[in-house]
Parts: sequence; C-alpha cells; structure tokens
Amino acid sequence: MNKNLTNQLQQLGLTSKEAEVYLTLLQLGPSSVLEISRHCDVKRATIYNILESLTQKGLSSLELDGFKNHYTAAPPKNFDQLIQSQKNILEACLPELERLQSVPENKNLISQYKSEGISLAYDRLYQSLTPSGDYLVFGDIQGWYDSNPEIFKSWPKRRSKIVDQSRAIYTDTPKAREYRKQETNIRMEIKLLPKKSEMTAIKVITSDLVFVHQTIVPFSIIVIENPPIVNLYKEMFNNFWDLL
Repeated sequence: MNKNLTNQLQQLGLTSKEAEVYLTLLQLGPSSVLEISRHCDVKRATIYNILESLTQKGLSSLELDGFKNHYTAAPPKNFDQLIQSQKNILEACLPELERLQSVPENKNLISQYKSEGISLAYDRLYQSLTPSGDYLVFGDIQGWYDSNPEIFKSWPKRRSKIVDQSRAIYTDTPKAREYRKQETNIRMEIKLLPKKSEMTAIKVITSDLVFVHQTIVPFSIIVIENPPIVNLYKEMFNNFWDLL
C-alpha cells in the first residue's frame, strides 16, 4: 500500500484504516468484504464499520449483485465535496466556538508555525489587517520570496486590498529593488538598508501583532500578540525609518 497516499488521505480527514480500505477499493474495483480483507491489513469484522463510515462521507457505495454485496470506491474528486461539507460545518459552528473562547484583556500570546502551519500564520496576519492600521515590514524580502514563492506571489495583492498604505525597510537585494520600482502599484513606500546589511528573517508589524518569518531552513514563523512588544517594534521601525 502506498504509505504516502495513505498519509495524505489521513490529512484530508480519513483514519489510517479508512484510507487503506479506500485505496484498496480504488485498485480492486467492485469488491466483496472478503476480497477487501484479503488485500489490506484490516480485519474482516472491522471492514463493515469502515465501509459504513466511507459511505457516509460519500467515498464508497454498496452495489447489490444478486445475493452478493459489492462495495465500490467513489471517484477521488468526491473529496472536494467532503472538504466543502467540512467547511460548511466549520462556518456554522465557528461563531459559537469564538463566543466560547476565553481571551484575557491583556493578551500575551506567542505562537509558532512550521511546515504546513505556515499558511495558517498568514491567515492570522491577514486577519490583523485594517485599512487605517499599521503595516510595517523590516528585513530580507529576497529570502522571504525564496522561502515560499507560492505564498509570497499572492500576498502583496491580498494585503493591498485591505491596507491603504504601508512602509518597508528591506536589505538591498534584486527583489527589493524590483519592489521599490512598484511602490505605487503595491501601495508601499520602500527604503533600502546599506548593501552590507544581511538578515535571515522578515518582520511584519501590524496594529495587533508582530509577525517574524525566518527565511532560512528550517522555515518557521513566530507571531507575537502582546501590545507592549508590538509598540516597541513600531518605535524601533520608525527610528530606523527616520535614519535612512
């Protein structure tokens, strides 16, 4: 059995045994419970419950062939429907979950994101943006881009839809100079540090948080939500800005 596919299906919400049975059905075509059990490492008595769960998720179906029951795997594109269903459930319960969350008046939160969690960090950054709020960037834009081009290519456009104006201080790199030529289009005023300056992170400061993206391996992000620290970073940025 393909362990990589099994792990990926688990990330989509299946248990390890559900993933194994589903992949077995894809390979065998319409099959009886006995046939399925012979081709995967799952006990026959357990397979009935797994097939019922897969059917409820829209990933398998039962076919009657005379007195025999055969199960068939649903097309892989049905995972789109499963994910959309999960999104609908989340949207329905999210307001109630947020009401239940206890957040202290003086927030003092530090969160770290790695690997797949990096996209979640950018969602958190996006949520902190407001039209009239701060958006200050300091650091290595070249490394930022190289660490995750897929996220970076969409981020400036995504950010500029909300933030009216922003400022950035970048190390002097080709990517920084390229962005400096686009100041008007990306709604950002940019200054460059002296050429000998080297950094291995990019910092984004908004009205609510400090977002630190490490631009060397292992890539990771730290988000700090502490008003005194956020204000300190703002003062440091403004001091650097005035000196350049």
